[in-house]
Amino acid sequence: LPPIMAACALFFFFVFVECTPVRPLWSLFAIEIMLFFSLAIFIKDPLESGATLLLVFIPGLYACWRRRYPKKIFRMLNDFSQDAIRQVSLESISFSSLTHLAEMDRYKNAYIQLWDKEKDEMVLVAGNPVYENGLRFQRGRGVGWRCFQSGRAVLIMDTSRDLDYIPSPLCARSCVLLPLVVGGRRFGVLGVESTSLRRFNSRDVEVLSLFAAFISFALQTVETQQGMTQAVRQQKDVLKEKDATIASLKKMMESAVWLDSAAAVKLQEADRVCDNTQD
Repeated sequence: LPPIMAACALFFFFVFVECTPVRPLWSLFAIEIMLFFSLAIFIKDPLESGATLLLVFIPGLYACWRRRYPKKIFRMLNDFSQDAIRQVSLESISFSSLTHLAEMDRYKNAYIQLWDKEKDEMVLVAGNPVYENGLRFQRGRGVGWRCFQSGRAVLIMDTSRDLDYIPSPLCARSCVLLPLVVGGRRFGVLGVESTSLRRFNSRDVEVLSLFAAFISFALQTVETQQGMTQAVRQQKDVLKEKDATIASLKKMMESAVWLDSAAAVKLQEADRVCDNTQD
């Protein structure tokens, strides 16, 4: 009877830990202690009592390990957010994001493909050293395009069974791809591969989706800054041309001493207009 009760207690406790990941650890250990004393009533042998105590507290150690995982994710996201502020190009954002993602050994084999709107191709702009940066994929070629066009995550448990998958230098056997999209604007895809079969699951999709959202917002910010910088540069060029035209017109008015009084008055009025325009 005690082993059966202990097994049932372990099962329900694991379910409890999985379904309530934000519950404080002290409450989990309190439940463990109650489970132990409940089982101790039916246990007379000290050896069985010690074994039951060990079995009951195993989920507590598991819960401690599970609590460290979200903290590591949040720390990674915070570090990337601080670093993304200093980036000035889409490529630098991509490299920075993969650097922080590699802090979690599970996601070290990652890459980012960005959409080249002019050529309508996916370009691998950043990735693990085994990947060939600058590699281009035409529309519809590879799982990256499938993820990009659908706007949904693609989870491949076995790459040998997916006809769209293009073998990579990593010789990956499983992979997961997340779209980089924000406000309807699609930038590309984030991909993570592994040499192990069935390495990723729905939990990895949730974690990487959150990180992909951070990358998308960073890419949008940099793109907006680049657009504003280009607009300011164009405005400065227009002002330079205007200044050159005004200076040329003034020089013509100063040299036109042969004009009659009526024309001179009109040129003076034009000169005042030019001065106001320049101001």
